[in-house]
Amino acid sequence: MNDKNKINILKKYSEFINMIIPLLLSVPLMVIEMVTMISGIHLPLYYDWLAFAIATIVIFYFGKEYYKWCIIEIFKYKSIGMSTLITLSTSVSYVYSTYLLIYKTVIFARTGNLPHIMSFYEVGATIIAIVNAGEYIAKKIRDKSNQDINNLSLLLVPKAILFNESKNTYEEVDSSALKINDLVYVKKGTKIPIDGIIYDKPTDVDEALLTGETKSVYKNVGDRVIGGTINLSTDIIIIVKSLQTNSILSSIINNVKKIENSKNKTQRMIDIVAKFFTPVIILSAILAFLLQMFVPNILDISNNSGLFGNVNLDWINGNTWEIRAQKGLYFFIATLTISCPCALGIASPLASLIGISKGAKNGIIFNNSEVFEKIKRINKVVFDKTGTLTTGNLKVSKIIGSTNNLNKIYEMEKISFHPLAKAIVNYCINNNYVKKSNKELSYNFEEIAGVGVYDKKNNEYICSLKYAFEKNFKFENNMEKDYKKYIDSFSNTQLLQVIVVYVKNKMIKNIIFLEDEVREDAIFVIEKFRKMKIDIAMITGDSKENAYNIGNKLNINEIYYEISPNKKANIIKEMQKDNKQIVYVGDGINDLEALKQSDLSFSITQDNESAKSVADVNLVYLNINSIYKAIVIAKQTRIAIITNLIWAFGYNLITVPLAILGFIPAIVGVYIMMLSDITVNINSLIFKFIKVPDAHHNNKKH
Repeated sequence: MNDKNKINILKKYSEFINMIIPLLLSVPLMVIEMVTMISGIHLPLYYDWLAFAIATIVIFYFGKEYYKWCIIEIFKYKSIGMSTLITLSTSVSYVYSTYLLIYKTVIFARTGNLPHIMSFYEVGATIIAIVNAGEYIAKKIRDKSNQDINNLSLLLVPKAILFNESKNTYEEVDSSALKINDLVYVKKGTKIPIDGIIYDKPTDVDEALLTGETKSVYKNVGDRVIGGTINLSTDIIIIVKSLQTNSILSSIINNVKKIENSKNKTQRMIDIVAKFFTPVIILSAILAFLLQMFVPNILDISNNSGLFGNVNLDWINGNTWEIRAQKGLYFFIATLTISCPCALGIASPLASLIGISKGAKNGIIFNNSEVFEKIKRINKVVFDKTGTLTTGNLKVSKIIGSTNNLNKIYEMEKISFHPLAKAIVNYCINNNYVKKSNKELSYNFEEIAGVGVYDKKNNEYICSLKYAFEKNFKFENNMEKDYKKYIDSFSNTQLLQVIVVYVKNKMIKNIIFLEDEVREDAIFVIEKFRKMKIDIAMITGDSKENAYNIGNKLNINEIYYEISPNKKANIIKEMQKDNKQIVYVGDGINDLEALKQSDLSFSITQDNESAKSVADVNLVYLNINSIYKAIVIAKQTRIAIITNLIWAFGYNLITVPLAILGFIPAIVGVYIMMLSDITVNINSLIFKFIKVPDAHHNNKKH
């Protein structure tokens, strides 16, 4: 066992001791005091001295951190916060109880009679015990939620086998040293070291820890693989498409840390409330004291008029100033005790962390904690088409023009992560149209949103047919006749048709036809959204025919077609004017403006760094079901935050006024505080174990 493991074990052991010993010491005191109050039994003097010893240990040893933080709050941060309230309530109860103990001891020594005055040692000790226990339980819930993230950290692969294709050599290198487009050899049964695409042959991959999918996933040549997942079937070579610092695993780990250190709107509001909470409670406790001092008939305890009238408090009956002061101090302590705000501190952060953890387990990366705020207003989801509603796994079905141009087309397209470009690149690789790569060529290429790839040096384009017509590019030779003949033979009801052209010197040299298909889970997800009263729309740069072909299959009535990237954002802006709160789901560089304009944005790609950085949510598992899961998790998290806050704040709003008026004794206040803490933790645990529903869970008949 190494030193680090020993330290971790000792730390866990110490945390448990810090929780269990105060409980074992203080809970018996609490029970005894409650029984004596109800029964009227008078305890002997030695019990008070035992309570003094126990309270001293619990308050000043196991509760010393609260006293330390109280000093820091007051003298460093110039404020009075949670630790101050805990310190004040425990120290006042301890000091007053000690005064009573000395007084009772002196009287007993002089007269042999023991005054029946109740001390508050059990109150101070139990506060520390309950707060420690609450923090311990909350930490365990946080640790369990963080375990999913820590498991992802373990998936980071430090070493990779670099493959040199020209020399046919293999070299072990640090994964952090890999560059984009490097070739990496991955043995069967080992972890894939970095994000990339399969270069040579298909395999099965275990993505369970990253995507929540328990079954292995078949991956073909050109398919995306994720660093940290396990190659199951055969030795493969992958093309690196992401540096380790920008990998999916790194993104999840870094985002979780970022969100943990950030605060959403709700948490910022809690911080503002908490800033004034302690001063208000202290003033309330002072008010409780003054009421008992100067309004002596506010609560006639002897007539059992309080909520807990069966509690025997005959030791503070009477109307002398001394008795009034004892009464006032008793309910001063009761007010402070009820308000110890340990539940308030964990209500929002704990629920948020569990939500983030649930997302990570289901291949969903929340990029900021504001997602849980934004989700409450969402009433419309707008989808991009290609790669979102469709699979994006395009296949080249026909090429018109000389195949001699395909190597140049390959060189241009391989700089792009767009699904169209990936399909063409894969086609060129699989059909041996790729010559030795010239890396210098790529410096002349530029990807233009809504257009395609442009070779600045040679004035060559790979673009849509629509863009070519807009620029008055002409067909070469008889190519137009071949194009129309193929189009006439194609049935729009079979597959989706996408057309890309290669243009040189303003002449269309090649026409490339690609096939796509609707994602199978899209039907189920859209049906679920409708049941959630969420409207659906689709925006695409594709033709009217293809757009409506998809719309009809998915029962989407609101369709926008042949839309340029900047117009996508304008359409969303118009929707927002109609009081629509928009979720936009996109996957490419042409979606950036729309992602920025939307109220909540989803990136369904792991290739486009710009889209990932703009989006509120990134999806590891590229399907629409993940969008549904992400929205459900965000809604669940928000509900958990709200219910936690209701318990944390609600019981204070009800019980503090009652304590001020003298209806709730101090010992009962401890029980109420404990109940609030337990409720928040149980509510968080329930949220943690609620299963995330699947969009087609109840749609097997389909």
